[in-house]
Amino acid sequence: MSEQNGEISKLVGVIREGVQHWNEWRRQNRSQVMLRGANLEDTNLRGANLSDCILDNVKLGGCDLTDADFSGSSLMSCDFDRATIDRTSFHGVNLNLANFARTKFSGANFGSARTYWIDFSGFDFRKSTFVRTQFGTAILRNANFEGVDLTGSNLTRAQISDTRFYRARLVGANFRGANLARTEFIESDLTNAKLKKAKFGEAKFVKSNLENVELSECNLRGLDFSGASFRGSDLSFTNLRDCNLEGADVTDAWLWESQRSGWRIKGIKCEQAYWDRDRNELVKYQPGDFERAYSEKHQIVLAFPGGISAVEVAMLPLMLERLQLEYEGATLHIRSVVDEGRGRLSQSPLRIGRTEVRLISLVRDENCKASYTPRCTRLRLGPASPGVLKHN
Repeated sequence: MSEQNGEISKLVGVIREGVQHWNEWRRQNRSQVMLRGANLEDTNLRGANLSDCILDNVKLGGCDLTDADFSGSSLMSCDFDRATIDRTSFHGVNLNLANFARTKFSGANFGSARTYWIDFSGFDFRKSTFVRTQFGTAILRNANFEGVDLTGSNLTRAQISDTRFYRARLVGANFRGANLARTEFIESDLTNAKLKKAKFGEAKFVKSNLENVELSECNLRGLDFSGASFRGSDLSFTNLRDCNLEGADVTDAWLWESQRSGWRIKGIKCEQAYWDRDRNELVKYQPGDFERAYSEKHQIVLAFPGGISAVEVAMLPLMLERLQLEYEGATLHIRSVVDEGRGRLSQSPLRIGRTEVRLISLVRDENCKASYTPRCTRLRLGPASPGVLKHN
């Protein structure tokens, strides 16, 4: 160990003689360099060749790393506190657990790098590249990736809330299990991206390219996808309730068992789509047909907080008939029976924890109010907007 420490001390001495001297030494000594645990704080490393080095636990606080090349090196748990990072290359570097606190960050190449367990909160990455970067569990809250190339990057389980990806290139990126709360993907290219099991709370995808994206079983309720493209995407079992899809393109999308109540689809484009279980049968549409067929009508929701029984299911047609007699000119159809209790079954096999029966109302008079009170919560249809329900 003492011999290794002595060798590291000699190399540190060479580095402190100046970048030009160090780079010349590297040209003559092309083997891997061991500098693990070295203290290089406040050293001028501008333009230094530090590629293919073992730099784990090295202290680089206060260093000028402008144009420095760390490609292919290991920098695990490295300390960059107060360092200047501009046009620095971290290509293919292992940066897991590195500390970037208080760095003067302008831009860097993180292509194919590993950045697990790093806190990049608040960083401005507009002058950086992240092609095939392995972010893993990195923290990227409130970061700015405007116009950045993240093609093929792995952001599985990353914390990305309040982050901006305006016009970012995210082709093939993996966001599986990531937290995307309040993140903006405005005009971004997410072609072939993986978003399954991500948490989308209040994220925005306005005018983004989501072609061939797997969104099966995702909860997208209330999100803004206006002008976005879902061509060829998997939306089976996806919760699209209350989503804004105005001007979006869903041609060739798979919509089997998707939940769509309350969605807004004015100006939506769809030449053809899959509605079957096996994604084999295409249903073709003329311009405007999809919007006319699936735009939201007024709804009445009959909520059964204690679950719906077999008898009540059998009585549904009589309930519809009574409502139609009570409100002349109204035509009602059962739209869906929705389990709001996430499948929690009670003693009766037909009784689900909390059930909603949604009825489509084709009432022309938008100011009418309809209500019905079996053993369920009383709800009425108000004039505020189609599909808006008010509890008494």
